[in-house]
Amino acid sequence: MKLPEHFEWEKPDSVLEKLGESEYSAIYCPDEEIYEKVTGIAVLVNVSCVYHQWGKDASVTPANCTTDGKIGYKCEICGEIKTEILNKGHQPEVRNQKEASNTENGYTGDTYCKVCGILLEQGQVIPKLKESDDNQQNGGGTDTPPTEQTPSAGSTETPSTEVTDIPAIEQTVMVGDVVKAIDGDKNASYQVTSLGRVNTVAFTGTTSKKIVIPDTVTDADGNVYKVTSMKAKAFTSANKKSATSVTIGNNVKKIESSQFAGFIKLKTVTMGNGVTTIGSSAFCGDKKLTTVKFGRKVSSIGADAFKNTGLKKAAIPNSTKAIGSRAFAECKSLTSVSMGLGVQTIGKMAFHGDKKLKSIKINSKKLKTVGVNAFKGIHNKAKFTVPKGKASAYKKKLNSKTGVKRSMSIK
Repeated sequence: MKLPEHFEWEKPDSVLEKLGESEYSAIYCPDEEIYEKVTGIAVLVNVSCVYHQWGKDASVTPANCTTDGKIGYKCEICGEIKTEILNKGHQPEVRNQKEASNTENGYTGDTYCKVCGILLEQGQVIPKLKESDDNQQNGGGTDTPPTEQTPSAGSTETPSTEVTDIPAIEQTVMVGDVVKAIDGDKNASYQVTSLGRVNTVAFTGTTSKKIVIPDTVTDADGNVYKVTSMKAKAFTSANKKSATSVTIGNNVKKIESSQFAGFIKLKTVTMGNGVTTIGSSAFCGDKKLTTVKFGRKVSSIGADAFKNTGLKKAAIPNSTKAIGSRAFAECKSLTSVSMGLGVQTIGKMAFHGDKKLKSIKINSKKLKTVGVNAFKGIHNKAKFTVPKGKASAYKKKLNSKTGVKRSMSIK
């Protein structure tokens, strides 16, 4: 944090990590040859949580057919809580339909909600088919269709018709139920998280070596669910020993903290374009992880997210605003990094100890903060490429406190 002219911090290596208001000491000395230094000047600094890292809170109220539900999220940094609405809605299905024939009336079928059983729309009688002209000439004719009794709107009773072979009613699905998909990875399992206009499930595990979290899954009854999350403990010690690749679908928004940490054989990760948050230590210690393809909406990369991995290159997308502390630290094989147009914060020790890191391209014109020792221990001849017209300003940010040496170039 920069102080006004002639002021400097008593402890320049202090890191402003504590949220809320804290007191730090500064020194005032406009000219040492004329004035004595004034020390111990109290400076109150209010640190707020600019980029929340949302994790699921325990407050979940499932939606049902007539009432909206809600789910809570808690910031892992500052503890702030936000809620999202889970939309209500019936799940319609048609029952008791029957085709008309020459001898019997048919029925279009009644529309019920398969969750709560309420009648949404009553069906209509289909008159039986007309007999052939020859049959009519021989005295044949058409009978008057029998009167049908249909239920009133709002009733849950099955209509009293002469329809035969009524289809079996599907088993009701409830929030929390386990779903086995008939498509995709047959070894994977899911758990229902909401029912409504859009049904959603969380990925709960698999025994496959190539882990794929799909966009949607379908159960044996034909119900389709969006896969919007991964359970925090979806992956076991067996996964950590065997998994070689991870592909995350477009409907998953967050990779939880430490979700894939310690995967000893994991080599490649492909993220869908729904992922916005990569939690702290998400892939920490995955030494064989050499390739990561980020989604287009990743806004924050948590502390230690890729620490001590085998990454060779990192292309951070334009959507990313914050790179957490030690996010790419101790990556011994990392040689180049490209940061997108949105990066505003590079956390302390973000690339610490990346001794082969020689090419750093910063495309963002919005860079505000570079943390202490962010680039300490990178290649002595590293080259920083910055936007046109930003070299002078960024040289002040990329200073010795951030680990940038005189032997490195900033252009």
